[in-house]
Amino acid sequence: YLFERAVCEKRPDGRVPSAMGYLVSLPGRIRVLFAGSSLRAEDVPDLARNCQCLVLTARNPQALEIAAKVEPELVLVDGAFACSQLPNVERVSLAMAHALQRLLIPTKSLLLAPGESWEITATH
Repeated sequence: YLFERAVCEKRPDGRVPSAMGYLVSLPGRIRVLFAGSSLRAEDVPDLARNCQCLVLTARNPQALEIAAKVEPELVLVDGAFACSQLPNVERVSLAMAHALQRLLIPTKSLLLAPGESWEITATH
């Protein structure tokens, strides 16, 4: 794979924000945007538009705006089967993930269980 760029608002202290995301190129002209849990739609670069896959958590408050801006072929809904990571942050429930999927229609979305995989192929 080829790392294209980090995607986030830069913090003045140099620390990595939870909004950090990555735009990655894979063989076959496949581009994937991994969106951070608090990435803002305005921080998504134009070069991320029309990527093949957007990996997005239902926890992101701007999930729908990011998906609308990126216009991916597929949204991979992330985090629904992950354990709680912080005591003060509710985990992403299956209901939250399914609600995001309904709101993303007509964009295709996918929710993978642990150990499942999905092959992404370029369509153009």
